[in-house]
Amino acid sequence: MDRNSSALLAGLGPMPRQRPPRDRPIAMPVWSVLHGGCRWVEPAETGHRASPASPHWSLSWIDRPVATLHWTVDGRQHEAPQDAAVIVLIPPGLAVQRDITEPCVQFYLSLRLSLSCRLDRPLLHPVGPAESALVRTCVAAQAARQPPTDAEAVATTALVALICTTLPADCWPAGPVDLRIRAAIDRMKTDPGATWDNAGLARTAGLSLGRFLRLFQAETGTSPQRLLRDLRLDQAAAALRRGEPLKAVGPTCGWRDRAAFSAAFRQRFGQPPATWVRRIER
Repeated sequence: MDRNSSALLAGLGPMPRQRPPRDRPIAMPVWSVLHGGCRWVEPAETGHRASPASPHWSLSWIDRPVATLHWTVDGRQHEAPQDAAVIVLIPPGLAVQRDITEPCVQFYLSLRLSLSCRLDRPLLHPVGPAESALVRTCVAAQAARQPPTDAEAVATTALVALICTTLPADCWPAGPVDLRIRAAIDRMKTDPGATWDNAGLARTAGLSLGRFLRLFQAETGTSPQRLLRDLRLDQAAAALRRGEPLKAVGPTCGWRDRAAFSAAFRQRFGQPPATWVRRIER
């Protein structure tokens, strides 16, 4: 073992005395970028009026030290400065007011993270060299108003991943421990558009219906049909990004009724599918 490897291992603390397993499942966090942009913000757009809470995670960066964030948790008022040295990640359901004193450029993303990921305050992520390079790539792509590129997609994914690594460990849900529940989820993921009823999923897991539903809720924090709906909507969004026809996406992803598909899509992504497609194509 060379000197650099020894130094790295020394920094990890006590190592296990027994040989660790060669193969180990890793619970991967799930996120998707709903939309993003780069815009010029005037002070008149903020002020001290109430700011509604978003149903999604939001990420933002501004190019100069002219903003202050305000939010309330458990009845207590909090505030923090925002400038180009931090990227702010705001959890869903938290109303955060941004007061800006001078015009600035804002880069922003609307995100969906794992269903059970929880945070009760904004995360102020410091901008290091890696984050700075990724933000520059994203801002340049957004400001150019060109169709999305692979470089922008990679930079956006890397930026979100870097920021997620600094979220507190207890805000991430543990993956399903029960292998029977994990198997049922894997079956749904193979073909979200198929007809998956709770009784059939329970049989897949080898459990009674009542036991299956209780275990599923305890393991995932949601119900099988709600998770299935989210998987179908993720599939629909991916199909629309690929340019598939809107009229074909709903039926392929499990919706026979176009109005029901549009309503579910709007509830999840904040816009009906036709509007969402036009926005990502600009």
